[in-house]
Amino acid sequence: MRKCSIDLICFPHAGGSSSSFNYWKKLIPNWISIQTVELPGRGTKIREPLFHNFDNAHSYILSALGSVIRPDVPFAFFGHSLGALMALEAAKRMEKVYGREPIHLFLSGCLPPHQIRTQTKISLLPDDLFITKLTSFGGLPRQILEQKELIQFFLAIIRADFEVYDSYHAPVLVPLEIDTTILSGRHDLCTGPYNVAEWLNYFSKGWCSHEFSGDHFFTVQEAGKVIELIENTLAKALL
Repeated sequence: MRKCSIDLICFPHAGGSSSSFNYWKKLIPNWISIQTVELPGRGTKIREPLFHNFDNAHSYILSALGSVIRPDVPFAFFGHSLGALMALEAAKRMEKVYGREPIHLFLSGCLPPHQIRTQTKISLLPDDLFITKLTSFGGLPRQILEQKELIQFFLAIIRADFEVYDSYHAPVLVPLEIDTTILSGRHDLCTGPYNVAEWLNYFSKGWCSHEFSGDHFFTVQEAGKVIELIENTLAKALL
């Protein structure tokens, strides 16, 4: 049996936490170790104040990575939605900050940065429309929607995360020299239909794209297929 060979550092979606990847841990082969980074205000950091600005949130994540990456163990990044932006910007700075960079970057359920500027700022919507929008993405389970106190608790976290997302401004484009895979959902209403070729100018090394069935949360609905792609990609990267 193959020993653990690589860390897959995962960045969750808006409103998500480290527990968002617990299901994957049951499916991923044992030579891939899932590590996570999460923003304050949820999970094990529930008592810490939420961030409302991308730059501050990203600085926190970049600093937190120092205690996640392990000496002499290669690592890859996987980010979904807001987490994809966090992973992308972290990947750009890893070499300068830590003298190391991921051997592969997986960006999931996210538009290219230059297209994010054209989106409606969801964080500004009133609660009723905000909930309707989140429900259309598939991001609010029924058990949460049916409990008023619970929905208000999660709304505060999700709205703060969307404020982080809405405050993101794409920096000057410098193509990234890291092999990258773009993942998208065929019926993702969060990103809407877009041409994945729009990512072309963001990478100077190899990149590819894969579309899956499902909505914005195809990473759950098609977890087995997503993990198979990750496994095959990382096995090749480690050769």
